[in-house]
Amino acid sequence: MLIVLTTNHSENEIQLIIENSNDLIAIIDQNFNIIYRNHYFKDKLGYSQEIVDNLGPMDLIHPEDYTKSISELRKVILTGKGKLEARIIHVDGHYIWFEIKGRAFLDKDGNRKGLMIAKDINERKLAELRLKNSLDSLKEMYN
Repeated sequence: MLIVLTTNHSENEIQLIIENSNDLIAIIDQNFNIIYRNHYFKDKLGYSQEIVDNLGPMDLIHPEDYTKSISELRKVILTGKGKLEARIIHVDGHYIWFEIKGRAFLDKDGNRKGLMIAKDINERKLAELRLKNSLDSLKEMYN
């Protein structure tokens, strides 16, 4: 399902909401160029505006998550929405787990675009990995 972007809110109100979000928010065009990104790229991931201006949506994805990320991006294009968990690289080289949701929409001029919202789930994923490692260790002890 494709959403057509219409709003009764002013551009300033929408900008205020986006810039105060604790999530990474980006808009991509039909050629997968990032045409908007919020402060998160700089404030939380450490990337300067100059670096971000030259990035595509897949440039920061962990190599092991790349294939499923491309697949999900195609799903957004075909069905209008998608969701996945993937790692994004911080400017200092470590990876952070995010839950990324995508939604396709048409802007006021009828151009197809994609909205990506990524929520930091790193603590949860690290806890899951610690629990899995503990369970694996216990299984080895009793086998």
